[in-house]
Amino acid sequence: MTKAQAQVLLRLAIVLGAVAGLFLLIKWLVPLVTPFIIAWLIALIINPAVNLLEKKAKMPRILAVMLTLALFVLLLFSLLTLLTAKIIIELTQLVNILPVYLNQVQIYISHFLTQEVVLNIFNQLESMVANLDPVYQARINETIRTGIDYITDAATQLFLFLLNALLGFFTSLPSTALLLIISFAAALFISKDWYRLKDQLLKIMPPRLAESCHRIWGYLRKATFGFIWAQVILISVTGAIVIGYLMILGVEYAMTIGLVMALFDLLPYLGVGTILIPWAGYCLIVGDYRLGIALAILYLIIAVSRQLLEPKIVGDNVGMDPLLTLIALYVGIQLFGVAGAVIGPVALVILVSFHKADVFHDLWAYITRPLHSSTQK
Repeated sequence: MTKAQAQVLLRLAIVLGAVAGLFLLIKWLVPLVTPFIIAWLIALIINPAVNLLEKKAKMPRILAVMLTLALFVLLLFSLLTLLTAKIIIELTQLVNILPVYLNQVQIYISHFLTQEVVLNIFNQLESMVANLDPVYQARINETIRTGIDYITDAATQLFLFLLNALLGFFTSLPSTALLLIISFAAALFISKDWYRLKDQLLKIMPPRLAESCHRIWGYLRKATFGFIWAQVILISVTGAIVIGYLMILGVEYAMTIGLVMALFDLLPYLGVGTILIPWAGYCLIVGDYRLGIALAILYLIIAVSRQLLEPKIVGDNVGMDPLLTLIALYVGIQLFGVAGAVIGPVALVILVSFHKADVFHDLWAYITRPLHSSTQK
């Protein structure tokens, strides 16, 4: 191995080690500074309004920050309160009538199982099993028992999961409240000293690093907000279609159902089909063919509209190919589970921003740069 090759390998090892160390540092540090990350995001959101009040209304910056932050908190909590109240009211009504729907399903299934055709089929199956070898009969009975045990275990696990989720929600309320209080307080100070903190950070950074960070931040901010805005547009379209369609059909709780479906539309592998397909199947079982067919049509409308709109909206707002976004979603889910649905696209946005800011080009130039001794010769 030549000296130049050894130098390249050494620099490559340095870069890879630095990247791995940075990743571990971030993984360890993020849980500790989560409130301040949230505070920085809040300050970033309210900063344009603060600047406007400071310049146009000649308001002291601290007063502009306090007023803007108070309006932001008031708007956020008002929106959450209204949505929560609406969902709780409709869910309460839904829980009250749920036994009626379940009773209807039980009646229809009992009626279906007592029909002569179905009874004849069961009798024929029973006769076939009775004529089988005892070994096969035992296997069939064991399979049936295993299936029943599996269904019972699945129902039990689902109940325990929901119970643990509910308990976890209530036990996390104090820590969540503390996190929000610290975040809002930190947002006040960060927004007040935004430009002073920015100048101090730039002073301690080498000029070339500061320039690279500035380029990365420009691309990252555009791509991140573009991606978030694209998702907001897509779920808003889904929610509007569902709410309007269900209202036309005269379905109760259209608002709650539409909001829930809009949120489900964000989840990979789930989507609105998780609700619409079982719902349509239930309607067909109980004989409500009109609503069952209408829900199937609604599912097709949402699926087609999303496929048509997503490439355009994501492309215009983020500047990323939808196929790359899909790959990032899949890889993220495989590596991090459901959280990967967010981690994957965010990682892709960061990588694309680094690429556009020539970070990878600069790193490769550093790794493959000739030795000084070679250049001098």
